[in-house]
Amino acid sequence: MRLWWEIARRAFARQSTYRLAAVAGMFTNTFFGFIRAYVLVEVHRHRPDAGHFDVHQAVTFVFVTQALIGAVGTFGSFELAERVRTGMVAIDLYRPVDLQAYEMSVGAGRAAYQIPARAAGPVLAGSLAFGLVAAPWRLAPAVALSVVLAVATGMALGFLVNLSAFWVLDYAGIGAFTILIGTLLSGLALPLNYFPHPYDTVIRALPWAATMQLPVEMVIGVHRGAADVVRVLATQAAWVAALVLAGRAVLTRATRKLVIQGG
Repeated sequence: MRLWWEIARRAFARQSTYRLAAVAGMFTNTFFGFIRAYVLVEVHRHRPDAGHFDVHQAVTFVFVTQALIGAVGTFGSFELAERVRTGMVAIDLYRPVDLQAYEMSVGAGRAAYQIPARAAGPVLAGSLAFGLVAAPWRLAPAVALSVVLAVATGMALGFLVNLSAFWVLDYAGIGAFTILIGTLLSGLALPLNYFPHPYDTVIRALPWAATMQLPVEMVIGVHRGAADVVRVLATQAAWVAALVLAGRAVLTRATRKLVIQGG
């Protein structure tokens, strides 16, 4: 455990050196939060019960999703895929550490910095402009656990996407496609409860919902009953376990016979 803690700590320190990038990201997330929020305010002016949200829940949903973009990795990190493309992954595989656990530890350190560095701006701005809502304090531990599971789900998904570089010459197309899918199916572009039935049910059954829709519903207090909260957390935990196991299987197959481009 000490090894993974140190890897995560150094990943946190690495992220903290790019303070201007964090400020720029926070400003961008806040700016687009206002655009999305005003769109939903107008929707609720004509349909007050749209998506079974009231207007305050809808606006809060927008700013919390904007706050979580960096932490859950919606727009992806393709450092591993680039190392596969260049052949540097061979050095990674020579190290006496598990590649998947290493990447997850790096992702945890990155997320630990992204949450305070990029979340404060959107949440504060949304609170001042609209007045945001939140789950009762008694649910704070469950909300925190849901956010942690959302980050873990995002990291596990990202690891699988990066592994695609073992089979393709250029991962850029797959990367762009997964970013588009993640934006649409996570609840970032539009809360999933605004989708018509049965599409909303189908999309909720996919892993992307566990990265945004479910944890943000926890944050704004949609899920309050004990059984409902346990169901959400169990769903997220199941996706983390399934994706980690899938990543393990794909990594084993990818490294069974590693061929670096060019020879």
